[in-house]
Amino acid sequence: MSENEKEMILSRFLKCTPDELVGSEKKLFEAILKIADERDAYRRENQVLKRKLEYFKMTADRDCDEEFEL
Repeated sequence: MSENEKEMILSRFLKCTPDELVGSEKKLFEAILKIADERDAYRRENQVLKRKLEYFKMTADRDCDEEFEL
């Protein structure tokens, strides 16, 4: 797909509803949605992992402090 075709399709996205898209327009739209969904899932997973990491850091720090208070 050429750059010009992409620009025409993207400009059409702004002027119509997803139901009106056909052919390569619809494929590109679906690909964009899939990428956005995967990005959102990655962000959610990343937030969960960050929270877990912070929890483990706090737990490790607390355990370390308790160990040296003897």
